Amino acid sequence: MQRHRVRKVLSIIMAGIVLFSIGWLICLNNNSKNMTQQQLPQKWHLNSLSKNGLSNDTQTILKNGQKYELFYLVDTGKGLEANQQRTRWARSVSSDLTTFKVADNTDIKPVSQQESVATGSIVKDTDNLSGHGKNSLLAYATKYINGNQWTYMWYSTNQGENWHVAHNGKPVAKPYKEGKDFRDPHVIYDSDAKQFVMTVAEADDNNHMKIGFYISKNGTTWQYTDSFYSPRDLGTLEVPEIHQIYQKNNNQKQCILFFGANGFADDFQKSTGSYYVVGQLKNGQFEAETDSERVDFGTDYYAAHNYQENNEQLLGFGWMGNWDYINRVSDDIKYKGNYSAFGKMFLSSDNKLKHQKLLLMVYLTQKRKQLW
Repeated sequence: MQRHRVRKVLSIIMAGIVLFSIGWLICLNNNSKNMTQQQLPQKWHLNSLSKNGLSNDTQTILKNGQKYELFYLVDTGKGLEANQQRTRWARSVSSDLTTFKVADNTDIKPVSQQESVATGSIVKDTDNLSGHGKNSLLAYATKYINGNQWTYMWYSTNQGENWHVAHNGKPVAKPYKEGKDFRDPHVIYDSDAKQFVMTVAEADDNNHMKIGFYISKNGTTWQYTDSFYSPRDLGTLEVPEIHQIYQKNNNQKQCILFFGANGFADDFQKSTGSYYVVGQLKNGQFEAETDSERVDFGTDYYAAHNYQENNEQLLGFGWMGNWDYINRVSDDIKYKGNYSAFGKMFLSSDNKLKHQKLLLMVYLTQKRKQLW
């Protein structure tokens, strides 16, 4: 009888706690409607990776020793029009992917008032194919110059601390027609074929966006090999990325093609997001084996990039933004743009991406240590 009474009292107390929590959340929501972003910081997303201006597309994640280096775009200009845009790369450093030190400027930036440096990637030249030194880093990025989108190259011989302009400052890749869309180069090293492979978001003769594949033996001269069109309407395709990875607990090597879809999917009816397709990469040609799948069903996980930690695992984060609304965000802060929590991903035996939210795991680990 006594035990029954104790259980009843505990049930009443728990019910009271639940009701109080619901009431508190409702009250908080009502009180927050007119509050500013400064008063309501997002604790579960990465904020203020830049000191001012607009932060948007992620670029590359590098790892030097025990520290991760995150490259991303910032725009400290007066708007998004081509003659005002001053986008450049910025960098933040973290050892735990929860706290970050902003090293805001890098040498990957505009050199004149007529250009902006936009999205690209970094690859390690393990076999010195480019002639800049074994294990040198090669950076590729789109420059917007007088209405054109061309790919330029930089290199670093000290693990990314300093960057130098490559190829005498000339573009290393251009679209097949002047003025065509040709942006967001992502480069990997295919060790089996001893060559670089580049994916680019580009337009065809009908101005349909596709993912173009290119190969190079030296990092500066590129040859077109293939194109990928989405089999269903996902809007504008951008920010492509490829990784060669093994299925978890399996010896099956696959290629994952990631890309951003800057529009509404014909079946998901979701906002801007990131997608992936699994297939095989052979001599710069991609053969899809799956349909396009959404990487993250949360709204606006876009312009994402991944760091390959080993043969089976990727570590990624994305921009939490949408060009339909980012310019309407309140100006009560000095910066605009947030990034997602970091996540670990691996490929299952049925070619599905599986996720683990790293930030939540770190938080729970910290709480467990505090309790003990």
